[in-house]
Amino acid sequence: MLRTKISLALVAVFVVGSIGCAHPSRFPLYAVDGDQFALTAAPPDPPAPPAIEGNTDRERFDALVADWRARLGEAGVPGGAIAVVVDGKLAFAAGVGVTGAGGHDAVTPDTQFRLASNTKLLVAIALLREVDDGRVALDAPASTYLPWLRGPLAAVTPAMLLSHTSGLWRGGEDGDLCPAGDDGLRAYFGAHAGDPLWAPPGRLYSYSNAGFALAAAIVSATSGRSFEDAITDGVLRPAGMTHATFEPAIAARGDHAIGRSLESGADVSLSDRDCPVFRAAGGVITSVTDEAHLLEVLLAGGAPLLSPASAAALVADRVEVGGVPTQHYAFGIGASDYKGLRMLSHAGRTSGFGSFVALVPERRFGVIAMVDVDRIPSGVALRALDALLGLAPGLPPRTPAPPATWDRYVGSYRDASGELGHVTIARDPAGLVMTLDDGGALPADLDVTFVRGADGNAEYLVTPAGIAKRDAP
Repeated sequence: MLRTKISLALVAVFVVGSIGCAHPSRFPLYAVDGDQFALTAAPPDPPAPPAIEGNTDRERFDALVADWRARLGEAGVPGGAIAVVVDGKLAFAAGVGVTGAGGHDAVTPDTQFRLASNTKLLVAIALLREVDDGRVALDAPASTYLPWLRGPLAAVTPAMLLSHTSGLWRGGEDGDLCPAGDDGLRAYFGAHAGDPLWAPPGRLYSYSNAGFALAAAIVSATSGRSFEDAITDGVLRPAGMTHATFEPAIAARGDHAIGRSLESGADVSLSDRDCPVFRAAGGVITSVTDEAHLLEVLLAGGAPLLSPASAAALVADRVEVGGVPTQHYAFGIGASDYKGLRMLSHAGRTSGFGSFVALVPERRFGVIAMVDVDRIPSGVALRALDALLGLAPGLPPRTPAPPATWDRYVGSYRDASGELGHVTIARDPAGLVMTLDDGGALPADLDVTFVRGADGNAEYLVTPAGIAKRDAP
């Protein structure tokens, strides 16, 4: 998934450029994959790791865990946990390391971590339960269920919110509003009622924590309960997630991890950065064991959580991501081709915690990994997938846009709603260059994705900081 600026999904590493500069700011763009570019050149893909050896799945899993333990130690990561579902059932789970930097308590498969953005899948399931109960229609305006919505927000639909195509702003950044109390969501969106959308509703993929907060407000309104209670009683407990919770104080009474921020080096408790408004975007606290039980339910067809129709709707391709034909977003989870298999996956990262979920429905396989630093543990999860499904190790090759096609991105763009202002994309001898004509700064790890129109040329420039529409070639 695309990385975010400073949000519940990702923590920016550092900022390039100069804040408040009066002259244009220039940033070289480096091709990444499809229509995705970045401000920083990616290092070459590492060589494929050696295959995990073993004569049985148990031996291969144990070898994987031993290797991961060593790798986490070398990287200074205090601890993590992993669980694997094989043939539709939880087969293996293990913890490695300790529950916090400098601590002595071992991580177990029942240690609870912040799930971060993998919470979004749970919100999507909860909203689809409202559909099954006849209280929500996916393509109805959100104002049907939230009559207090005003302005552009009123017209977006539940389907758009769950697929990141609503055009809503990112949300959840440091300094964003975080009203408390039962009316916190209404207060938040009331304060933003006059804000323009970043893009036309339904036009393109743009990751939005605010969109999932609004989806949670619909769940609350139509169920007649707080969205936390609706998800806990309607999704978590029926799925067998017996200890998962939105409440840091509850999780802190039991086996839980203390996060470590890679940005600041500080410890991060479960209650740090707990903004009730954005709990729907990343607030669930759970263990790999509990999350594996959810994967079991999904791999079995979704019952008792969802009807067959809603279970199919949950994982259907909704929008292409990044101009890569094999990458899509469904409802709260991504879908991609992985070595000839259809893989559903999602990453989560917030200050101090990281998670990664992957499912291969046709093989009835699932994996969940969590760590107590703000790093996404996709590597160990995909190595588990490779080892236990008999796939060749290593990541599939990326397909960046070749330089011969870069003229389709060149032009003048304007962001009327976000932070980009007027943007010029040009070519120079070294490649593509993005200029913020009004000046400004951007995180060094910012992703830039071009969305092309019917003529094949870029129509929009999408970043976590804003979306700019092309106004001239």
